[in-house]
Amino acid sequence: PGYMSGFFSEKYSFTSEEMSQRFKTRADGYAAQAARETVKTTGAVTVTSCSNIYTDTSSKYALMPVWTINYTYKGYTHQFFMNGQTGKIVGQPPLSAFKSAAWFAGIAAAIAAAGELICLAVSKL
Repeated sequence: PGYMSGFFSEKYSFTSEEMSQRFKTRADGYAAQAARETVKTTGAVTVTSCSNIYTDTSSKYALMPVWTINYTYKGYTHQFFMNGQTGKIVGQPPLSAFKSAAWFAGIAAAIAAAGELICLAVSKL
């Protein structure tokens, strides 16, 4: 509590035993998929059995730095999440249809003007 004072945190909602089983199920699936993908053949490959041995498994809590931003704009709540380690941001910003249309119209007008200038320059040659 002293370390997290002033910060929001959440404990994972699975026990260590439940997470161990989830991990093993997912790892078994990945291992079977990897086995199928590494066999080069023109026919079909069927995995008839798969046996994985897990040793020294344990689980520990880790603090992952994730920053959240919530704000309300014109009655809609917008959420953004940032991975504090990689800087990757996820979220949907509010978009204005008018401003988007104006931006694209401006780009189209600039391209048309540039095309017209090129045509005038070529016709004078």
